[in-house]
Amino acid sequence: GQNITNTLVSNLQGISPSIARELVCGTENSLIKIWQKLQKLICSFNAGQWEPTALLDKNKKITAFLPVKLSMSPYSNWKRIRFREMSLLLDRYFLEREETENKQQLLEQLRNKVNRILTRSQKKERQQQIEYQSALNADRYRLWGDILLANLSQIPKGAKEITLPNFYREGEKVTIPLDPSSSAAANAQRYFRKYRKSKNSHAKIMAQLNQTKNEINYLESVLYNLEHANLQELQEIQEELERCGYIKKQRGKEKKQLSSSSSPLRFLSSEGYEILVGKNNRQNELLTFKLASKHDIWLHVKDQPGSHVIIKGKNPPAKTLHEGALLAAFYSKAADSANVPVDYTEVRHLRKPPGGKPGMVIYKNHHTLFVTPKTEIIKKLQALSNNIINPPQ
Repeated sequence: GQNITNTLVSNLQGISPSIARELVCGTENSLIKIWQKLQKLICSFNAGQWEPTALLDKNKKITAFLPVKLSMSPYSNWKRIRFREMSLLLDRYFLEREETENKQQLLEQLRNKVNRILTRSQKKERQQQIEYQSALNADRYRLWGDILLANLSQIPKGAKEITLPNFYREGEKVTIPLDPSSSAAANAQRYFRKYRKSKNSHAKIMAQLNQTKNEINYLESVLYNLEHANLQELQEIQEELERCGYIKKQRGKEKKQLSSSSSPLRFLSSEGYEILVGKNNRQNELLTFKLASKHDIWLHVKDQPGSHVIIKGKNPPAKTLHEGALLAAFYSKAADSANVPVDYTEVRHLRKPPGGKPGMVIYKNHHTLFVTPKTEIIKKLQALSNNIINPPQ
């Protein structure tokens, strides 16, 4: 069992957990049988009977390796790959481990930076909301000014407030704060000035508030993309944030050039339509504004961070539309939710907002599907995508 496996690893130099599990498997915890299997293993080493074998996880990364051919019964459900030489296996293993460490380091660095920027933007939005609500009082200031002007003779000098009829609404009275050191006419003019100031600032504050909301939406999409990115995609997100001015380029350090850009995910619907899924904002931008034709179908989860999904081909049937919506929901922040709303429209109905960040779009003439992401359906679409064909026309 596990106790014997741990004992072998702790007490026998050079025995890895994967080899220890192989030695114990099928022996019914018999120490004699384990010893016999160990002797056979040593003989294989001495005879040069090497057959380096790596066990791969779901991401096709090496999670364990064995130096010789064994029954590997504990790993019957694992995908494996054999190498000509042990050195080649080790090269790949340590390269992957270095990439994993680099990925985790870069992920934490970018996540922390984006979270700090997002916190500042959310604080700015709250302040702008306060200013916006204040600007909404513009009509109230004008009303107070009108009522004061219409009732100058009824306002006593030095009053701190006055209650007067609202001639715009029959039977309603309005209590108006006053500056006791000013005349009734001066109080009315003061409210007219506040009205003009609030009215002029309303449009400006509204524009600033919309800009901040768009920035928050963008940063939330970046955070989502970070958590689902490999090392290359993280580097692309870092470059994106540098171009947008959110983070500074590191001086004195040469950034390793990417050999190629990452590519969108490709799927095939059950009816033969190619479906493309962006994994970050750069890919989303590429998909929607470069690779897609004007009559292709664009899909995106409603009001949440997620991937742009493109169904290639005009007027895809309902089943393909549903599968595209499933992919849009699955590759989004709503992946674990039920009845997820997914908007879709033809690509020709999309445009990039002025000054919009990567991946941000405005769309019209859209419809909405409600879907519940199911892993088994996504796996079927992945299996179909092994041989991509041209979509029906």
